[in-house]
Amino acid sequence: DQLGDELWERGVSLFTVLMLILAIAVVGLAFFHQLRRPPDERDGGQLFAFFLAGFALMMLLGAEFYFVNDPLRWRGNTVFRFWLQSWLILSIVAGFGLYRLTLGWRPPRPRLGTLPGQWLAGSGVVLGVAYTLFVALDPWDTLYSRWWTATPGILVAGASVVAYAAAAAARDASPPQVWRRLGWLGATVAIVGLALVYPVTVALERTDGFRNDQSLNGLVHVQRGEPMEYEAIEWLNEHVSGVPVILEAFGDDFSDSGRISSRTGLPTVIGWLNHELQWRGRPSFDGSGTPFTERPEDVETIYTTMDVQTARSLLDKYDVEYVYLGRLEREKYGGDGLEKFREFMTPVFENEGVTIYRMPGQEAAVNGSR
Repeated sequence: DQLGDELWERGVSLFTVLMLILAIAVVGLAFFHQLRRPPDERDGGQLFAFFLAGFALMMLLGAEFYFVNDPLRWRGNTVFRFWLQSWLILSIVAGFGLYRLTLGWRPPRPRLGTLPGQWLAGSGVVLGVAYTLFVALDPWDTLYSRWWTATPGILVAGASVVAYAAAAAARDASPPQVWRRLGWLGATVAIVGLALVYPVTVALERTDGFRNDQSLNGLVHVQRGEPMEYEAIEWLNEHVSGVPVILEAFGDDFSDSGRISSRTGLPTVIGWLNHELQWRGRPSFDGSGTPFTERPEDVETIYTTMDVQTARSLLDKYDVEYVYLGRLEREKYGGDGLEKFREFMTPVFENEGVTIYRMPGQEAAVNGSR
């Protein structure tokens, strides 16, 4: 009853459930149809593809009925994680399916004078692509300032391909064959067209018409926006071996807090506080806390206290080997307390914006010096 009530309250998601059940039924029938063939006629590739598709669809369907009861008490995290894996698997199945569907397809050979639509279609594609590129690379920045001006070129190129496909489908075919081919063509165009709306428009929008600097370096934004911090991160990646603990500022989720740990792989005392509360639990009503709840206060104390012994004992408590002092740490804990680290730690890296301290007697974790 509770499951039925929840599905009823979701409303439109009931359509998702029915669609997934239908897809699973179709994939299951195809799998068993292939399995019933004689062993020498079975296609192992298709069997495996149907199995993957069924597995992925079952994960999608399962997330519609059940979810992990995490501290947030909603199904968003379950859907996010299971659906992501399912779509990755379905992308593999789609690639195999596209290969099998086009395995025996051969476009008609172009013969001058016999099929002028081929030349018209080719011209439309060339003109459409050329116009789209012209808008994207517009040196005067007048067309691209209104990104939708690239739409006519995309439509011309796409319509030319569809027109050629329709002409080829109707060529040398009986009326029933023509309508059947056009039906499949229309369904394919609708699916591919809808799938291309996001990648085409967003690629132009996010890259500023492919005019911004391109890079595969995931830290390029740090390199350009905070070069001093980028230099410190590169030093840590090149000179520190193993997984020593590094202390840095903590803070809210989806902020710069924990940035050094995430960009170097080195563990830190605590990063995003709310994520820790979400996955490790909150203090109980009897006053007993979870193991990490005192960490934020300890990190703040280490940075702000003027007492060297207090800071050192807390660093030993968490086995901290490196203390990072950058822009965020100065903004959050700025004061005289930051100067005490020089009294009992060794600065192993310094530039205009960042200082990295190391506890004495920890030379084994450093591969070089700077």
